[in-house]
Parts: sequence; structure tokens; C-alpha cells
Amino acid sequence: MSKIAESKSTLSHHGTAYDEDLDNDEIVNIKGFWIFRSKLGLAKRVFEKHPETATKFCLKSEFAKETYLTALLDLIDMMNMLPQQSLFEAELKEAENTIFDLEAAGFKLDWLKRKLEEIHDTKKKAKNRTARMRELDRKIQKHLEELSVLQEEMKKEQFEAMCDKPEYYLDSLCSNEVTCDSSEPINK
Repeated sequence: MSKIAESKSTLSHHGTAYDEDLDNDEIVNIKGFWIFRSKLGLAKRVFEKHPETATKFCLKSEFAKETYLTALLDLIDMMNMLPQQSLFEAELKEAENTIFDLEAAGFKLDWLKRKLEEIHDTKKKAKNRTARMRELDRKIQKHLEELSVLQEEMKKEQFEAMCDKPEYYLDSLCSNEVTCDSSEPINK
């Protein structure tokens, strides 16, 4: 029998949201925390990559420990699964509050706070970039309108230039005093 299977929980959470999950997912122990097997892989990665995470965890209640670790794993899932640009300010604020609560219980989450700061910075840069692109687009549209007006003026000038008859046709070359071949004076 595997070590994880031996750690199978006999805890019951009657009347909680966990009832539905208990039917489909057994509970296992990792580092003194009882969690659903479906979260085990993520929990292992957290404890392997950041072994200091739970070294100062101070809550003794098994239910509280499970709840806090599940909250941590759910937060990590949310941060990993959603593209950073799609996180709304309210979700980011809720993530900050969750980290604050988890740290108050004793989790050491500097690594997760840094990740959240990166998400904030990326989101801020994306917001600034979007605003800058809108401003550039507005300027381009303004210049395109100005260019369109100038093009219309140019077309008008070209048309007028084609319609203009030079005044120095053969008959206009002769002045009033000079007569042309017809022996008649030409009037302008």
C-alpha cells in the first residue's frame, strides 16, 4: 500500500461544500495537511520549490489547515490558469487579501507575493500600452482626416489647372493694335 493511500483521511466534513468532493476525491496527507488527491501534485510542487512555505504555519485544527492549504492551492491555480491580462483589479485585490490571510496563519509566501507583483506590473504595462495605442490611433485618425482634406484640395487644384485656358493662345498673342492674318484687330 502506498504511503499516500496509508495517509487517507478519516476526517469528515458534514454539511460543508466538501461533501460533493468527498464522493469523488479521497483526502490525502502531505506535510501534515489533509487535502484532496486532485490537489496533491500542485501541493508537492509548492513544497518542493518553496520548502519554507509551511515551516511557520501555526494553526492546529485539521479543518483549518486543510482550508488554508486549499485556499493557497486555489489561489495558485487561479494565478497560473488565467492570462495575466484577464485578471481584473477585484481579482488581484482578492488575491492580495488571500495572501495576507495566509501569511497571518503562518505561511511564508514572499515568492507568491513577487509573482502577484509581476502580474500587477504586467497588467499596468498592458493598460498603459493600450492607452498609448488608443492615443496613437486617435492621432493617426486626425492626421488621416487632415490628409484627406489636403488630397481634396489637391484634386480641386489639379482640376482647375486642367480647366484653365491659357490666355496666350494664338489669337491672344496679337495685341489690340496688332492685326493678325485676317486684318481685323483682335479684342481681348
